[in-house]
Amino acid sequence: MADRHISLDRVLTRAWTRMVQILFRPFSIERWLMLGFCCWMLSLSGDISTILNIGSNALSHDAADTASHAPADKLAALDNVLNGTDGSFLQRLGTELQWEPAAVQGWSLFIGIAAPLIVILLVVCYWLYCRFEFVFLDDLMRDSTEIRKPWNEFRSIGNSYFAGSLLVTAALFLFNLLFFFLAGSVILDWLKECGAAREWLAFGASRVYSLLFLGGVWFLISLVAGIYIWFFYFLLVPIMYRDRVGFSEGLRRMNALFRRRFWICLLFWLMMLVILFGFGICLLIGYVLTCCLLGFLLGIPYVRAVILLPYWTFLRLSGVELLEELDPLPAGQP
Repeated sequence: MADRHISLDRVLTRAWTRMVQILFRPFSIERWLMLGFCCWMLSLSGDISTILNIGSNALSHDAADTASHAPADKLAALDNVLNGTDGSFLQRLGTELQWEPAAVQGWSLFIGIAAPLIVILLVVCYWLYCRFEFVFLDDLMRDSTEIRKPWNEFRSIGNSYFAGSLLVTAALFLFNLLFFFLAGSVILDWLKECGAAREWLAFGASRVYSLLFLGGVWFLISLVAGIYIWFFYFLLVPIMYRDRVGFSEGLRRMNALFRRRFWICLLFWLMMLVILFGFGICLLIGYVLTCCLLGFLLGIPYVRAVILLPYWTFLRLSGVELLEELDPLPAGQP
């Protein structure tokens, strides 16, 4: 059989048309509020991460203020912290930064308690995100606003997507951690030498080449992995939803599509980058025209989800239409 012509223009056109039909023909505020709730749950983990980043930045600012009172001879302090033998590394660091022992113990206890709770909170939010991926998609495909029915119907598939994607995310985190320690060890060795010599030594060509090599390898692997994981949203979730399969089987089918239609998928990724850039420009224009009122509204999580509902609907339907273009169902099959 002749190879079927693939049209990405057809993909985007159909996604836009279906978005307009679902949200505007007819317009229903109830539908917007319910679908907006699904989008809000999808962005919940990002909102939590933003709050945590604000808190960590505030703590870092306080630590920087404390560090400004460090001894004048920074190289001697550096030597003591990195090469000293009096107490542990944290104790030497606290002494040089003039931290009170009680404060160090208090912060250590707080971090020891807060860190596991934060991890648990992020994992729960990500689980909700994975489950609502299929709730939102099912509502769009059936032109519905139900939550309980698709929540129960796609429980096993949503949990499978959560477990599988979480393992992939953990592997990517360990990969980044490995490169961080490899690059950090090169810089740490140089700082130790500077502290022992009590002067800032030349970094050295070998260290520069090592960091450039590590940075280049990290960038290439991260770019490939980032694009691959990006397609979890646009291809893997639609495959799991349409074919009612788990994560591993859905991943196998997505990889098969990649092998057959690699350049089409890459072109789709580039086109979506252009669309996302254009959307960012539109938001910037909206900020200016509304005198930043739009920015204030978008700062409210649920309101932001409702306002951006056409955007999220178009993205989700783009993945559905891409799958249909790359791997259409046989005639007569729903």
